[in-house]
Amino acid sequence: EVLPLLTDTVSLAAINGPNNVVIAGDHHTTLQIAAHFQAQGRHTHRLKVSHAFHSPHMDPILNDLQTIAHTLTHHPPHTPLISTLNPHADPHTPDHWAQHARHPVRYADAINHLNTHTTTYLELGPDAILTALSAMNDDTVIPLAHRDHPEPTTLLTGIARAFTRGTHLPWDRIYGPPTTTPINLPTYPFQRTRHWLD
Repeated sequence: EVLPLLTDTVSLAAINGPNNVVIAGDHHTTLQIAAHFQAQGRHTHRLKVSHAFHSPHMDPILNDLQTIAHTLTHHPPHTPLISTLNPHADPHTPDHWAQHARHPVRYADAINHLNTHTTTYLELGPDAILTALSAMNDDTVIPLAHRDHPEPTTLLTGIARAFTRGTHLPWDRIYGPPTTTPINLPTYPFQRTRHWLD
């Protein structure tokens, strides 16, 4: 639906899901495209960004960006990294990052690729924006920070949710080494006595 409305100055900036895309480029044309979908009753939202990343506005800097990227030493990450340029792309190369600035962020493709390898995701960011974009159910994607929520509560709640989904957690690194000796709890149900008050 969006592709026929794109021009030489406006392109897809992100593909977050089958019903969620971002366009970027010339200010006036992007607003016209948004108005087209608003007239159909679709929800549109204007993002607060400083530049039209992932659009033709990046073309003038791509050569300089690539030149600078080639001066840096690139090491394979110690944590596996899935590119949102293309889930099968090699993000360890300087060319990758120049292309990433220009082409759409394929977040939906990256999540679909990741979904074949694991069942629980943690969002490590200032808010739960990506959680909303990628949640298949309430427990699949867990944010560890949420705007306007207490950070310690949100973090520990997220960790607890991950643990109940079977994620192994190094509890001594979260709470520190134990200060007491664990004891075995009895295996029988606890006896309860009911008391009624009039």
